[in-house]
Amino acid sequence: MSSSRSSSTELAKIGSPESELDLSEDDPQYMTRGQAWCLYILHFLFAWNARTYEFAAIVFTAAAYPDTLTATSIRGISTTVASICFASAVGSWIDHAPSRLWILRVTISAQRISIVIAYVFWLFLANDDKAAVRRRNTIYDHVETRGDTLLQRSFDWTPSGHMKNILFAIILILGVVEHLSDIANRISLDRDWLPILAPSSASSLSASTPYDLTHLNAVMRRIDLICKVITPFLISGFVTTVNHHQIGIIAVALVSGLSWAAELWCARKVYSSSSALCSPKEFAKFDTVSIIERVSGNEAISIRNPLNLLYEIWHQSVVWFWDQSLLLQQYFSTSVWIPSMAWALLHLTVLAYSASLITYLLNIGVSLYLITIASATGSLIEVSSTVLTPWVIHRLSRERAPDAPTDDEAVEFFSGGDKEARGNGGNVLEKVGLYGITWQFFCLIPVVLALWQITPNTSIPSSSSDASNAPIPILSAQPFAVIALVFFLSSSRLGIWTYDLTTQEITQTRVLEDRRSAFAGTEQSFQSFFQLCHWVATAVYGTPSNFRYLALGSLGAVGCSAGIYAAWVWKLRR
Repeated sequence: MSSSRSSSTELAKIGSPESELDLSEDDPQYMTRGQAWCLYILHFLFAWNARTYEFAAIVFTAAAYPDTLTATSIRGISTTVASICFASAVGSWIDHAPSRLWILRVTISAQRISIVIAYVFWLFLANDDKAAVRRRNTIYDHVETRGDTLLQRSFDWTPSGHMKNILFAIILILGVVEHLSDIANRISLDRDWLPILAPSSASSLSASTPYDLTHLNAVMRRIDLICKVITPFLISGFVTTVNHHQIGIIAVALVSGLSWAAELWCARKVYSSSSALCSPKEFAKFDTVSIIERVSGNEAISIRNPLNLLYEIWHQSVVWFWDQSLLLQQYFSTSVWIPSMAWALLHLTVLAYSASLITYLLNIGVSLYLITIASATGSLIEVSSTVLTPWVIHRLSRERAPDAPTDDEAVEFFSGGDKEARGNGGNVLEKVGLYGITWQFFCLIPVVLALWQITPNTSIPSSSSDASNAPIPILSAQPFAVIALVFFLSSSRLGIWTYDLTTQEITQTRVLEDRRSAFAGTEQSFQSFFQLCHWVATAVYGTPSNFRYLALGSLGAVGCSAGIYAAWVWKLRR
C-alpha cells in the first residue's frame, strides 16, 4: 500500500506544472521532445563556454608571452598531466555521488567560477606591452571617447617579472580545475544521464521513442564539434575587430557568467522530469578500510601526527596509487576495455588537423589558405559523421529479421548484468564501428605515402618576404601528393567519429551502471596519456625531415587499434 502511494506521489511530482514537460503515460522513462531540447541546450552552453575558453586561453597566452611557445606548452602539459592523474578518480567520484543533479551543479559551477576568475587575471596578464608603453608616453586627451579613456586607465598596469609568472601560475591552476570540471561534466552526461534517459539502439525498446541512445550521442557530439569549429572564428574575429584584448576578455567573461543560471535551470528541468534520474544511485562497494590496512600494515598507526608529516604524505601517496590500481583493475575486468583502449590509442596519431601537422605543412610551404580550406572540410565531414552514423545503425537494425535469434554468446561474453541491459542485436554497433576504424586506416595509407613523397626541400625559403601571397612550390611541384594528402586526410575524419559514436554506446550499455563513470574516467586517463606521448614524440622528432617517421608511426598506431578491435569483434562472433 505504501509503495503504491509513494509511486503515485512520484508520478504526480513528475507530471506537476513545475516540470512543464509532457511525459509518456505508458513509460515515464522515455525521453520527450522537451527533455531532449533542454538537454541539448544544457550541453551546448557548457560546450560553448569550454571551447571558448580553450581557444581564448591560447590567444591570451600568445599575447602575454609573444616571443615563446614555452607558456603554451606548459598549459597543455599541465592539463594533460592532471587528466592522466585525476580523470579516473573523477569518474569514481561521479559513481559514488549521492545525486546526479548535484554532480552537474558542481561541475557547471566549478567550471564557470574558474573561467571567470581566470578571465579577471587575463585582463592584466594579456596586456600588450607595446601598447602599454605607448599609452604611458601619450597624453590621454588624444583618446576620442571618455569610455576608451577609462578603459585604458583601468588596465594600464602590466605585470612583469615574478608577478607575471605568479599570475600565470594561478591561471594554470584555474585551467586545471576547468579541465577536470569539463571531464566530469562530459562523463556525467554521457555515462550517467544518457544511458538512463534513453534505450540503446540495439534494444527492442528503441522502436518506442525517436530519442534512443544512438540519436542522443550523435546530437551531443554534433553540438560539441560545431562549437569547436565556430568558437575560434568568433573569438579571433571579435578580438581583431575591437583590436583590444581586454574588451575581448570582458565579453567572453560576461557570456560565461550569464549562461551559468541557464545551464543550472536546464539541468534541473531535465532531472525533475525523469523518474529514472531522480531514483537513488547504486553504489559500487569498495572496502576503503581494508585498503588502508593493507597499505599501512597497522590500522592503529596515527598518520595524523604532525611530527610524522613526511610519513603521512608518503602514506596518502601510496593509498592514492593503490586506489588507481583498483580502478585500473576494474577497467580491465570489463570485457569492453578493448574497444575503449583502441579508441584511446587513436589519440597518439599526428595524422589529424592538429597543431603538429599544421605546423609541418606551413614549414614545407603549403599555404595557410589551403590548410584552412582542408581543415574546414575535415570539420564538415566530422559533423556529417554524426548524421550518417545513426542513419546507418538504424538502417542495419531495421534490416534484421524480427525473429532473428540474438547472439547469446556475445551477450554472455560481457560480464555481469542481464541480457536486456546489454541490448539485443548489439552486433550492429560492433559492425559499424569496425567499418569506421577500417575506413580511417585505409584512408590514412595514401596520406602517409603523400607525406613521404612531399619533402621539405621543395618548401618556401624562410627568408621569403611575402610567403602568404607567393606561389606555392609544393602544390605546383607535386600537386597530386598535396591533393591526395588533403582529400584522404579529410575523408578519414568520417571513420574516426563513426568509431567514436559506436564505441561510446558500447561502453554506455555494456558496463555496469555503478561503474560507468569510473570506467570513463580511466578511459580519459589513457586518452590523455597517449596525447602526452604524441606531444613528446613531436618534441623529440621536431624537425620537418622527421615528420614522415611520425606519420608512419601514427599509421602503425591506427593499424594496431583497428587490429585489436577487429580481433575483439571476431571473438564476439565466434
